[in-house]
Amino acid sequence: MRHVALTILALGAAGCAAGMGGPDDVSLSTVALRVDPGTSPAAAAAALDDVDARVALIAAEADSAWFAAVARAADLHLSGPTVGGLSLALMAMEPVGDTVIELTYEGGTIAMVDALYELDDDHYLDLMAFEVGAGDAVQPLVTRLLRYIATDVPPSAGVILAIAVPDAATGDQIARLLSPGLFDARRCGGDGAAAGSGGIRLFYGPEARVRCGDAATGAVGAGVRVHARLVAGLHL
Repeated sequence: MRHVALTILALGAAGCAAGMGGPDDVSLSTVALRVDPGTSPAAAAAALDDVDARVALIAAEADSAWFAAVARAADLHLSGPTVGGLSLALMAMEPVGDTVIELTYEGGTIAMVDALYELDDDHYLDLMAFEVGAGDAVQPLVTRLLRYIATDVPPSAGVILAIAVPDAATGDQIARLLSPGLFDARRCGGDGAAAGSGGIRLFYGPEARVRCGDAATGAVGAGVRVHARLVAGLHL
């Protein structure tokens, strides 16, 4: 699995030899939000609006109509949600394509929502979100995820990933397994970001394509929010 993570890192770094120039980088105010049960769509949208989120990855015990209402209120395009006790969806600009897939790994299957966005000619952003439940086999699941990214995500794409987790220890384990291909946004947020609960984690990478300026994790009116100021590099 470590080999797969390093392969993803190498794909992101390969463009460095091409030199500078080209379009400006794109700033992405990004939110991963695990919504408290019973939260209204308006309250969830407010947790996005107060940080001017352009990208949102949301986990909620809610139906598709609830997610659609949040997307309308936030003026974002909805992809998903997955179907289950805890559903996940993506909200951003209109994607090139999106899907909800079942990702099978040694030990189980997860439902994942995946959407691809074109930021500029031949520069893409891939958003993904899924849940890891208590008792799920984390290492084979992450191995399968990294293989999916290496084979199914365009080499020129940056990746932003949200994972709903049952506890902080599981989130920390996933962060260790994903590095150095993808990084936990708490890495760029200092002690304040690290103090948040384990309800949802936000990852980004490869670092040559997506970098993090700052991040913060904590409770807001709608639930647990990770807010990161990410930058998608388009000069590679």
